[in-house]
Amino acid sequence: MSFSNANNIVISGGTFINTHETGSVGSSSLALLSSKIASGAFHNSAERFDPPKCHPNTREAILQTIMNWLDDPAKLAQVMWIYGSAGVGKSAIAQSIAEMCFNSGKLVGSFFFGRGAPNRHTETLFISTLAYQLMQSLPQIRTSVLKTIEQDPQLFSLSLEDQMQKLIIGPLNSTVQDEDGGIDLRSRTATLIVIDGLDECDHSKAQRYVLDVLSASIKRIEIPVSILICCRPEQIIREAFNEEPLMSFTTRINLDNISDDTDVDIKTFLLSEFQSLKCNHPAKDHFPPIWPSVNEMTELILRSSGHFIYASTVIKYIGSRRHSPITRLSYILQQSIPATDTPFAALDALYQQILMGVDDLDSAFKIIATLLLENSSILPPTATSIELLHSFQPGMVKIALCDLHSIVHVPEGPEESLWMYHASFSDFLFDGERSGRFSLDGAATHAMLASAVLKLSTSSIKHFHTSVLLYDHYDYFRFRYPDMALRLQKELYAIDLAGLLSSLRDVAYAYWDELNRLGEFLTNLNRLPCSDQEDDLITHHLQFFVEWITLALSGPIRKFTGDSRKLKEANISIDAILEVFSSATSSLAATPDERQRIKRCCMRVFEILKSDIILLPDDRDSNAVALIDIKGHIDSLLPQDTKARHFNFNRKHRTKPAGAASSWSTAGKEVQDRIATNNQDTLQDPVPRLEDQDSGRRSLKRLFKRVLSLS
Repeated sequence: MSFSNANNIVISGGTFINTHETGSVGSSSLALLSSKIASGAFHNSAERFDPPKCHPNTREAILQTIMNWLDDPAKLAQVMWIYGSAGVGKSAIAQSIAEMCFNSGKLVGSFFFGRGAPNRHTETLFISTLAYQLMQSLPQIRTSVLKTIEQDPQLFSLSLEDQMQKLIIGPLNSTVQDEDGGIDLRSRTATLIVIDGLDECDHSKAQRYVLDVLSASIKRIEIPVSILICCRPEQIIREAFNEEPLMSFTTRINLDNISDDTDVDIKTFLLSEFQSLKCNHPAKDHFPPIWPSVNEMTELILRSSGHFIYASTVIKYIGSRRHSPITRLSYILQQSIPATDTPFAALDALYQQILMGVDDLDSAFKIIATLLLENSSILPPTATSIELLHSFQPGMVKIALCDLHSIVHVPEGPEESLWMYHASFSDFLFDGERSGRFSLDGAATHAMLASAVLKLSTSSIKHFHTSVLLYDHYDYFRFRYPDMALRLQKELYAIDLAGLLSSLRDVAYAYWDELNRLGEFLTNLNRLPCSDQEDDLITHHLQFFVEWITLALSGPIRKFTGDSRKLKEANISIDAILEVFSSATSSLAATPDERQRIKRCCMRVFEILKSDIILLPDDRDSNAVALIDIKGHIDSLLPQDTKARHFNFNRKHRTKPAGAASSWSTAGKEVQDRIATNNQDTLQDPVPRLEDQDSGRRSLKRLFKRVLSLS
């Protein structure tokens, strides 16, 4: 039939197919759209060949959770945000879900951002790339998309909001409004768009821009569309998900909160990969029957810290066909990797990339060093404690770490604990070959922390009095490295140990259990090189330590000095005190000779105390005078209103050792001579007062030095 030259023809019924797009205009629109897409962002692009995805039999629970959410027709949350620390496996999950949904016809689009990758590192081609995939997955919108481009070829230079409206929202909604055309897309129960690595989009403002466009558009689409977003919880991204309207229709999964399941999955992955090596490696015939051992597997899992990136990096290094897997595993576990090998290059690049985005590296490194080196039993790893330690303003920890949430757990509450996600991060930081300009010097870092602890201890004594003591932080002085910063040496000499301890004189008796820890503190001081000073640290500070011990004895001494007979009969064992003190001071020197010297000094001091107190005769002889001298020392060192304290050691005192005659009268002759020339009333007074508040301390120091010289 020919319709040439026909007029006024009416045709009813039949089916019409619009083939306009196949003409020159349709082809030009498709060509223009094709030139404005990032094909490397597709889940199956050649550019992303062999992308990371979940190993078989791993991540099964999380994958099932995502599919259950997608297939739920009654769900209120149209967006799912999967987030977690760097290397925890977010991209592998996104890839696996994209492949599963592509095979089942549920995937309509994806965009895998990639830092530094052509066209995948910006938001510029984000909407046009999704529109192209939607058009391919949903033929019903093809005509509408191409017609829109034909009518406005410059729309790709418009804002993302306008592109979203014209290329995605309009075409999708047109299928609902067109009662005569095709399948109603509202009948689809599962339509998924996958977006991965949004944090790898170049600028934080662009990341927020993408989320703002999605949140403003999702409710305007009249067909059911679900969006899966996988990325790190960077500051700008967290803010977007914590604000309306995105917060109200988003469900979220923190991969760092399911570490137990992750450890099991990592073990499954490692076992599978090691089995593959046993079957396929050229040296397989030389592998031990049981390899790797249970301990080796456990160590690898611990070092992975719930992060697949470490486990996969190790497997790639061990599995080299040109090297022995047994030898390379040994390198990894013993941390003795040859300088020519770079097994952690990918992991190092990840860490460096994260650190490059930090504005205040100095503050961030102080916090990180505290978390890596600090003993949590001494200082709780909370924002409040760290801010106190480093004299930060309140809230500074959150500010300094705002760009490091992918490697540091930063809780909302200031009293909740922070921690590092990656066990391997400390290896990276303390290895200058790996971390480059981001490296930390071990000795300098320890010195910085020790200095901060000293300052905190000095200031905290004033604020907390008895709750924060200098020796509570002795662990910071156990340096891993032989060198120490000169600045710290000077600060250690400048410690006002006498002032700190004297501020505790009214409560010193309560700290016998801590004497051993204070002894260890002094031990570590003694190990530090201080050749540029007149006295070594142990000589410099030990006299104050001995003085403090004497203060702690003040309770039983003062209680009984007024009644010599009662003192003799009292059930107080100075031997018990001596045992505690000897235990505390037995480690005050590094060599056996030094330890013996210090111990002899301390024992001599306490033998004097024993002979003058426990075996005091009834008549007033030289020992009595010496006792009054002790009493004078104690009274001069203690506040005048301090009440007598009493120890109950629940031990019987021992007999006087042979030849243990009092030598106090010799050591303290100057004070004894003064007392002996006093009138009878003064001698009868059991609590004589010294003229100067500091004279008792000076006398005690002279005693210590004399005993030291006699040793």
